[in-house]
Amino acid sequence: MNLTNINIETPCKNCVNLSHIIKSYPNTSLYVIMYRIKVLKSNSICTLVIFLYAYTICILVYKIIITSLIFNTNKFYGGLMLRLFGIAIFLVIFFILSIPVYLIEWILSKCNIKARDNSSKFIVSMGFRICLFIAGVKIEATGVENIPKDKACLYVGNHNSFFDILVSYVTIPYNVGYVAKKEINKVPFLNLWMRNISCLFLDRDNIKEGLKTILKGVEQIKGGVSVFVFPEGTRSKDGKMLPFKEGSMKMAEKSKSPIIPVALTGTADIFENHFPKIKRGKVTIDFGKPIIIEELDKEDKKFLGAYTQRKIQEMLDERA
Repeated sequence: MNLTNINIETPCKNCVNLSHIIKSYPNTSLYVIMYRIKVLKSNSICTLVIFLYAYTICILVYKIIITSLIFNTNKFYGGLMLRLFGIAIFLVIFFILSIPVYLIEWILSKCNIKARDNSSKFIVSMGFRICLFIAGVKIEATGVENIPKDKACLYVGNHNSFFDILVSYVTIPYNVGYVAKKEINKVPFLNLWMRNISCLFLDRDNIKEGLKTILKGVEQIKGGVSVFVFPEGTRSKDGKMLPFKEGSMKMAEKSKSPIIPVALTGTADIFENHFPKIKRGKVTIDFGKPIIIEELDKEDKKFLGAYTQRKIQEMLDERA
């Protein structure tokens, strides 16, 4: 791919134009990767610094774990506790080394918020992919073509595992924030990166604060950033979906955005079914056809959560 013909947007006044840098190194794989993740759209030196630093961190941490913990590849894949230990070590090192990156991200957000969003998605996605690799998770994704390319939407999925978030985030090609319980907002470092990728924190015990979160989600979707919600409110213990909370659908209703039903299978077999061990395996994620609220009948509109849950259950049944 020759990147010299790419029409690069005009940078903000605080950023340095990178056109001459890109033209000096055509057909370089590093820039091909950056273009594919749309980081170069910011056309700023800040983004280049963030990308190079984050790329170096992830590769360095990956090599540290592989070389220091995994002397025998077969033994690694057979050691269930070693996977958990490897992920824990990776996250600790990642969060520590990413502190300078977060500061640069904060500066970048003052110049170009979209560039910050794109670079944050890349950094978090890379971290998630390394975690999935260490865990030995293989992903089979279908229906990605059903995701709208020109507008934000509300993703609604069943919830069985912590790995639901990792699997869905690396599979969705566009920026998306998750609705999480407010307690997570108190976790150092994690809360910083969650805010950077547009996550929302829901107070389930305070109706007034919960409404504020929903309204914030509505504005976020209208602004072009999708939201992912697990309407069950908690992880299922037996694999069967709990009743969906209707209030979580208000973000789609108020923003007039499509709903993408998401069916996840196999994620609980990675961790929750044999806690605290992590077992490698295959997971599937299916994206259903968009649900257009305006096209539904009156009864389905009234119980939109139940309607969406039926669609997800149908997708799960097809996998069974």
